[in-house]
Amino acid sequence: IGIATALFLYAASSLLVVFIFGKSFINSIVSIKILSFVIMPFCLKLFLERTALVIDKSDILLKAYIGGVILKIILNLLLIPVINEKGAAYTTLFIESLIVIFIFLSLRKYFKERTIDMSSKDVTSGNVWVLLHEKE
Repeated sequence: IGIATALFLYAASSLLVVFIFGKSFINSIVSIKILSFVIMPFCLKLFLERTALVIDKSDILLKAYIGGVILKIILNLLLIPVINEKGAAYTTLFIESLIVIFIFLSLRKYFKERTIDMSSKDVTSGNVWVLLHEKE
């Protein structure tokens, strides 16, 4: 759904802007085309956030968002004076993608640390619960 929505918004941005806001907003079309791609990491982030919350790892989200806000402020201060609203759009796309990558890698690390060797005799003897919880 995210890819289809992003592609539709990208393709239809010129028509939508002129139809809804008029020709005086034509300069915003490029920013909308850039921001249309933010939908893809945003959709992925929804699933990753829910996973982190279910396994009680909200600290991963806190780190991702604090880091994202700080980096976004810095990049906006650097890019907006140079390339105007396009700088803010590029920054948003970059930060949203970076947040998704950070959350994904953090969750991957978390699950790798909790992988059980299913061939061990402890697993076959029914101690799976103990194996999962002793690593915490």
